[in-house]
Amino acid sequence: MNKRSYLSTILIIVFLFSLTSIQWNKELFHSGGGETLLQIIKSLFQPDLSISTLLLALKSAWITLAYAVTGISLALLIAFILGILASGVLFNSGFGRWLSFGVFRGTLSFMRAIHELVWAWLFVAAIGLSPFAAIFALAIAYGGALGRVFADILNDVP
Repeated sequence: MNKRSYLSTILIIVFLFSLTSIQWNKELFHSGGGETLLQIIKSLFQPDLSISTLLLALKSAWITLAYAVTGISLALLIAFILGILASGVLFNSGFGRWLSFGVFRGTLSFMRAIHELVWAWLFVAAIGLSPFAAIFALAIAYGGALGRVFADILNDVP
């Protein structure tokens, strides 16, 4: 067996062992889960289109759009600054070249290597369940991706 097979076998054994360590009782499951599921299925066929529900949906969509625009705006700011620093345009040789390609490109790689949901979990743990956690998670993940694009574009400029 190769290393991947060993690792897969170990992970499956750990997963199965974790299932045996759970106390399977009534408290583990949500007591109203079945009723909630039936309510969702019923709502799929008979949606509530009252004015109050539509206004709530419109308000919620507007808030979501505002958070997304704020997150992407912050991502563009991060990407602009780190993209220029990571491109090597400012530093041509020596320590500056190492700094731009080592530190700043490494920072951009780290930022985009972690999924935005993981960033969100980290920020929720750090600052609580607030809109800022979502905004910062979007800003960091997409700032890293856009910064890499900006750096590559600037590298191609003579």
